[in-house]
Amino acid sequence: MTVSAPERVAVLMGGPSTERDISLMSGDYVLECLRSFGTAAHPCVVGKDCAFELPEGTEVAYIALHGIFGEDGQVQRLLEARGIPYTGDRADACARAFDKVASKRCLLAHGVPVPAAVFLSRPAAGEPLPPPPPAAAFPLVVKPARQGSSVGMSLVKDPSGWDKALETVFALDAEGLAETYIPGREFTVGIVAGEALPVLEICMERETFDFGAKYTAGAVTHRFGTLPPEEEARVKKIVLDAAAALDCRALGRVDLRRNDAGEFFVLELNNTPGFTKLSLLPDEARAAGRTPADLCREILLAAH
Repeated sequence: MTVSAPERVAVLMGGPSTERDISLMSGDYVLECLRSFGTAAHPCVVGKDCAFELPEGTEVAYIALHGIFGEDGQVQRLLEARGIPYTGDRADACARAFDKVASKRCLLAHGVPVPAAVFLSRPAAGEPLPPPPPAAAFPLVVKPARQGSSVGMSLVKDPSGWDKALETVFALDAEGLAETYIPGREFTVGIVAGEALPVLEICMERETFDFGAKYTAGAVTHRFGTLPPEEEARVKKIVLDAAAALDCRALGRVDLRRNDAGEFFVLELNNTPGFTKLSLLPDEARAAGRTPADLCREILLAAH
């Protein structure tokens, strides 16, 4: 569908997830961006119980919800049932990308390079935790299947940290995975309407791009143009292949690691990337010669 600036847009923010506060910041910035080019954008704060009422006359929903309910297909299905077009990808694609176990299996099946992983299931009451892999398998990144923004993620350097990491995962989810840690450099690439944005390198002192790194001012530096053109083109192809495998072409951000041998590994696809003033996607827009408001408009125009 074609969306024009005068239409009434509800910006959905908040929600029940551990990323509620970040979502509220994303929603506020999206409102600012949409209003800057004349769109009649209105906030729609989703409760911790997932309840929300769209403003009267809403024609399009702009989803700025992160984590559970916002990225896992739930709100998308509700909007479809109400006949309201929304930004981002379809419900099934969002659910697939959000579930790290399901998305890992999907990416593996499509030949997308990903770190090796062991899939984890919460034991029944009274049963022991799964035993750690051999010591040679460490370090490992252990994370729950269905959480966003690195919530519940642990970098486990040796078997002594295994049980604590699993307890953290199983407190949040019945499933998780333990991935081989890829030492090296961290990159991310946004996708809007099937287009890969400029490759951004995340430079930081931390070993993982965790929640604190993402939302603490000064914790990371965003750099562009740090790869040769042919390598940047290779990264974009990997990113678009990952998006196609997950059927997430409308909106997303793919995170990758590059090892010292020059190999790239896809970590995950975020189907509703953060859009705060510290977030990665607005910086990628600027590197592509657009403003964050331009990018919001493009996301809105791709609503379906």
